[in-house]
Amino acid sequence: MALGTSGITVSQVASTLGTNLTDVGALCTHDNINKWAKYKPTIYPSVCPTMEQFYKAGDGYCGFDTTTARIQNEGDTDGMVNNIWTYKPPTGGANSPYRLGDFRGYAHDARVQYQCEQSGIMYANGKTNTVPFREEWVEGSLKFVELLQNEGVGNVYICACVKQGLYTAYGSVDISQGGNQALNITLGAQFSTGYATMYIFLSNRPCTNGSFPTDTIFWAFPDGDDIRRQFTVSIRRDAPVSYDYYQVNTWNYVNCYYNYIDFQCTIGLSNNAPESVTIVQLDSRYFYLSYTLNTQYGISSEDRLQSTSSSFRITNISYSSDNKTATVTGTFTLPYNTYRDYEGMFALEYSRNQGQQYDTLGGYQVRWMFGS
Repeated sequence: MALGTSGITVSQVASTLGTNLTDVGALCTHDNINKWAKYKPTIYPSVCPTMEQFYKAGDGYCGFDTTTARIQNEGDTDGMVNNIWTYKPPTGGANSPYRLGDFRGYAHDARVQYQCEQSGIMYANGKTNTVPFREEWVEGSLKFVELLQNEGVGNVYICACVKQGLYTAYGSVDISQGGNQALNITLGAQFSTGYATMYIFLSNRPCTNGSFPTDTIFWAFPDGDDIRRQFTVSIRRDAPVSYDYYQVNTWNYVNCYYNYIDFQCTIGLSNNAPESVTIVQLDSRYFYLSYTLNTQYGISSEDRLQSTSSSFRITNISYSSDNKTATVTGTFTLPYNTYRDYEGMFALEYSRNQGQQYDTLGGYQVRWMFGS
């Protein structure tokens, strides 16, 4: 929980940082400060700035030296792995005074806004692969668009590079509006069965048809103890089967209750599906759900409900006359009666081999408020 926006005391700050220090300068430069907190001590030439002023810092970079996070280009995999976002605390003196007030709104539990949830398996032969990113943002955390606002960036994109020997493939997704996101990346026929490395990074321009505009600026993905920026993926060239092309086209409805969620969606075919592919013989036993729901009980206690690839009840499956779409209706029950607020995301999956491997068809953001 973030500190208040007024009445900040030395003892409050020291307790939050886990120290017995009482010197304001020592607190403002303490190693335990979470650099991904939106409000934290920064370099600003005033003894009493507003929260809007000090969070941006005097140079507008929110307390960071962004040059250390820059990477040369979309092929700079060394920079993607090793470059860090360097936090710049105040240094003291008239141009950079230490201010206890910079801890107004400080969130010690701030998180990097996004986490990659790559499954570890990708398909070549022109197959489009989905790489999901879960938003981990909590109140008081710095958002990527805030981090890069002084770079003249309108939109911010999370990007991925898959590299196998001399071959690379790229994809991107705009995360400027927040929320859970996913990017698509297509691996061509040159990728062979075996292993490849996937790197994630940021840019100010989207990847289109596998390449970036020449004026694109690139940054390393924000770093942290629990943040992975490099992944080993297994490349497969399996002969495609029809459900390789299944996806959720529309969510017809999603209804949230205190202990269960029911939904109806229309499953269709991706744009790269061969004309001969149809949706037939979906087996209700092989639908699964994964979900991550942040829940809150009372005021101060928070926890998370999380499940990976859990079976649930499909109540109906119907097909269009041309077998190009299927309407799926289902209900899944939460592990217990929460009677508390929850929000997060669930993903609908279909098993290609009776529960041994799962393909994500689509995800949906949910929210339920007790008493609503």
